[in-house]
Amino acid sequence: MPTPAAVELLPLLRRRRVSRHGRRIPNDFLSIAGAHDLLAPPARCRHPDAENVVLPVDHAGLVIKKDVFRRVHAFLAST
Repeated sequence: MPTPAAVELLPLLRRRRVSRHGRRIPNDFLSIAGAHDLLAPPARCRHPDAENVVLPVDHAGLVIKKDVFRRVHAFLAST
């Protein structure tokens, strides 16, 4: 029998649709792609269970641009 911590690792059981504060969570995962990313084009970065976002940055911009940080921060703040 798996421990409670191990059960949380199961994909179907981890997906919460309501936060501890009673707010609805649209998706559990965030996938950010850069519109100008030649290494990982946005069409290849989509995930069916994620909130998929395309921002006007290149590959390096995914790490250094404030718009990306703000988007991640907003996503985390909503949970």
